[in-house]
Amino acid sequence: MPSEPKVMVVDDDALITDTLAEFFFVELDFEPLTFTDPRDAAAHLRAHEVDVIISDMLMPEMDGIELLGIARDAQPDVPRIVLTGYADKDRALAAINEVGVFQFVEKPWQPERLRQTVVNALDKRQLVRRLAEEQAKLVQAEKMASVGFFAAGVAHEINNPLAGVMACLDALQNKQMAPERREQYFATARDGLERMHSIVRDLLDYARQRPPAPSALDAASVLQSCLNLLAPAVRAAKVEVVVELGEGDVELRADRSQLMQVLINVLTNAVHAAPAGGRVTVSAPLAGGDGGGDNGDAGDGRVALVVADNGAGMSAETLARATEPFFTTKPEGEGSGLGLAVSAGLLEANGGVLEIASVEGEGTRVSLRLPRA
Repeated sequence: MPSEPKVMVVDDDALITDTLAEFFFVELDFEPLTFTDPRDAAAHLRAHEVDVIISDMLMPEMDGIELLGIARDAQPDVPRIVLTGYADKDRALAAINEVGVFQFVEKPWQPERLRQTVVNALDKRQLVRRLAEEQAKLVQAEKMASVGFFAAGVAHEINNPLAGVMACLDALQNKQMAPERREQYFATARDGLERMHSIVRDLLDYARQRPPAPSALDAASVLQSCLNLLAPAVRAAKVEVVVELGEGDVELRADRSQLMQVLINVLTNAVHAAPAGGRVTVSAPLAGGDGGGDNGDAGDGRVALVVADNGAGMSAETLARATEPFFTTKPEGEGSGLGLAVSAGLLEANGGVLEIASVEGEGTRVSLRLPRA
């Protein structure tokens, strides 16, 4: 059976916390968690999940806005309700903008209104969680659709080094072979095995479903993993992909699998847009380009990676709808219309932003701006 909702009540007046605790326990069968010191409540929020937090506004140790700000950072999807008296109404209204308060309830409260407010808050949280779950499923489904596309290409990519390894092993059966020649065959076979391992690892890294884990990443390394998977599609399109990252390592902070998904979406679009014999360029603009500093620094604490193609470009109308879910210019059955919408959402989840510029007849330029590591 699901556990009773945990309702945190914070007020420096013990009579109020006790009254509310009895109300929630007896009338609503909720589990009340009461605190008269907001500092203790803050510590609890950092260590334990709650379902709703109800806080007074004016308290001596820490005011309600500060506490609710801590609640927002520790548990972003938990609804925050403010108890307010007439004297602190202005502060309560300010809290709506500062810390995203769900609603405020005036003292003395009406039991029915308080009950409905808390029930509505719990319903909203449940809906938000369901929406997040469905979005995660959508993101994974979009990713797995491309995994199926990559599978045939990966099999082809493995065939060449596999044939080389088999040829080396056949040659090594010659017991009369000179030692230096034998070492050359071993080295060639080892290179082929490492190539196959790299291809399979890149596909598994991309396809694996796991909780996001942002970390410091080398942009060139992530990009190369993406290009390994896209190599068959790039060859088939007869398009040249040129990597022009800035001098030295370009380091950013993001979840590797999510960044791969974004780059693969953007690169795939660019390869499809470029004409046969066309060119796709990946760069991290230096000072004097798009950025404001070295190594792709976008000038706002973010690294800028730019994917540009010399394709037909987009009309103003198409550009305006480019990140709209399910919008696609591809023939029916050839695109879900989710690639850029998902990419924009993944970048936002990693503290970044997706920017698109396009001119008909000249091509498209997509900028991925992410926090610098």
